Amino acid sequence: GAIWKDEAGIVRINRLKCIGCKSCNYACPLSAPIFIEELRASSKCDLCDGDPECVKFCSSGALRAYPREEALNLRSKIYG
Repeated sequence: GAIWKDEAGIVRINRLKCIGCKSCNYACPLSAPIFIEELRASSKCDLCDGDPECVKFCSSGALRAYPREEALNLRSKIYG
């Protein structure tokens, strides 16, 4: 398929294999994949291979990137 989890646990979409059916867009409970009309394929954040550009350029400091385990622990503390 066009979607897989890499060795770091990041879900990735191969745009060359994506047929544009939008099934992933409807199935994802987090609404992570988005359909890009110009590409006729779905895409999603891949965390810029561990160095997210959005975090670097967020002038308000609202975005942060955490290592996976730390993020999961933080999520558990906040949401139970």
